[in-house]
Amino acid sequence: MNESLTRRAQEYFEVFDELHAEGYVSHEEWMATPLKERESIAKMTNHMIQDLLVEKGYSRGSPNELLKYRKRWLQKRGILESQIGQKDKPASDDPIYQMVESVRLKLEKEAEDKVDEAKQTADQKVNEANERYEDIKKELLLTRKTLEALQADHRSMNEENRAFTSTLKESEKKNTAFETQLTGLEKSSAELLKKEKTHHEEMMQNKDNTIKRLEDDLHKSREDYKSQLSDLKQQSEDQRHQLIVEVRSYKDKSQKLEKECHQLQLAEQRLKSQYQSLEKQSKQLKATYDMLNQDYKKKATEFLESEKERTALKTKLAALENKLLDEKHEREIAHNKLLSAQAHFGKLEGIVEEQKRRIEYLNSQIKDKHKRDTRHVK
Repeated sequence: MNESLTRRAQEYFEVFDELHAEGYVSHEEWMATPLKERESIAKMTNHMIQDLLVEKGYSRGSPNELLKYRKRWLQKRGILESQIGQKDKPASDDPIYQMVESVRLKLEKEAEDKVDEAKQTADQKVNEANERYEDIKKELLLTRKTLEALQADHRSMNEENRAFTSTLKESEKKNTAFETQLTGLEKSSAELLKKEKTHHEEMMQNKDNTIKRLEDDLHKSREDYKSQLSDLKQQSEDQRHQLIVEVRSYKDKSQKLEKECHQLQLAEQRLKSQYQSLEKQSKQLKATYDMLNQDYKKKATEFLESEKERTALKTKLAALENKLLDEKHEREIAHNKLLSAQAHFGKLEGIVEEQKRRIEYLNSQIKDKHKRDTRHVK
C-alpha cells in the first residue's frame, strides 16, 4: 500500500513540476495573488493535470486525489510558505476573500475526512473479501479430496469385481461334472452376473463423468470468483462512498450464500453416507453370495440323492436375485440424489451471476454519483 502511494505521489509531482516549469501556478498560488494580477497568470486546472497524467501513461485519478497530492507538492516544494504565505490569513480589508477561503478550507477538510473514512471502509471490505475467498478455497480443496476418495473407492470396487469374476470362472471349471445337470441354473446365474457387471460399470462411468463435471464446475466457480475479486479491487477507489451504504445488504446476501453452500455440503455428506451404506450392503451381498456358492458346491454333490435340496438351492438363488434388484434400485436412488445436488449447485452459480450483475449496477451508480460530486467540488 505504501509503495503504491509513494509511486502515485511521484507521478503527480512530475506533472506539477512540468506545468510549474512552463509558467503555470497552482490554485492556491492563484488565490493568493491580488485580483488585479490574476488575469495575467496561467493557472493549473484539474482537467489540464489529469490530461497530462493520461498522456504520460498514468491513471487519470479523481479530484479528491488530485487535491491531496497538490497540497503535498506545495508543502514539499516550500511553495505554501514562500509564495502563498498569507493564504490562511486573508486580508482584513477583503471580507469576500476571507469568506471564500474559510469555506474552501472547510470543504477541503471535509473531503479529506470522507476520503480517509471511505478508504478505511474499502480496505476493510477488501480484507473481508480476501478472507471469504480463502474460506471458499479451503472448502473447494476439501470437496476435491472427498471426490478423490470416492474415485479410489470406485477403483477398489472394480478390482473386487474383477477378482470375483476370476473366482467364479475357477469355480465353473471345478464343477464341470455338474454342468449337464444344472445347465439352466448356471445360464440364469451367468446372465444375472453379466447384467450386474454391466450395470455396475455403467454406474461407475456415470459417476466418473459426474465427478469430472463437478471438478470443472468448481474450477470455473473459483476462476469466476477470482475475476470478481480482481474487479472489486480495481474498482474499490470509485466504490468507496457507495459501499458504505450497501455494506449491510451485501453482508446479508453473503450470509445467505454461505448458508446455501453449507446446505450443499450437508447434502454431499448425506450422499457420501448413503454411498457407504450401499457399499456395505454390497459387501454383505458378496459374502452372502460366497456362502451360497459354498453351499452350492456342497449341495451339488448331493443333488442326485435329494431333489428337495436342489429346490432349496433354487429358492436361495431367487432370493439372491431379489437382493441384487434391490441393490440396483438403491443405487439408482443414490444417482438421482447426486443429480439433484448438481442442480442445486447450478442454482448457486446463478446466485453468483446475480451478485456480479448487482455489483456492475452499483458501479454505474457510483460513477454517476462520482461525476455529480466532482461537479459540486468544482
